[in-house]
Amino acid sequence: MLASLHAYEAVKSIDRMVDVFLADEKDMERAMLSQSLDAVVYQVLCKRRQGLGRVAADEVMLATPAVRHLISEGKAAQIDPAIQTAAAVGM
Repeated sequence: MLASLHAYEAVKSIDRMVDVFLADEKDMERAMLSQSLDAVVYQVLCKRRQGLGRVAADEVMLATPAVRHLISEGKAAQIDPAIQTAAAVGM
């Protein structure tokens, strides 16, 4: 499945998906999301230094075991360091 939503970074998209649900459902939804998510790709268009046109900047968050665990535990704030240290796997 492929979905699109507006968020300001890959990690914020996790919060946006979970925030749709009622408070007593969020833990279950985090657990389900952590098992079903494969990746999140965040894209933004940035102005070129020369001022002519724009260039795409991407952030990729793959659902590694560490990322899945952080999502299921509700620790989205700790996902950014996991992304930064996992460049070898494509993040």
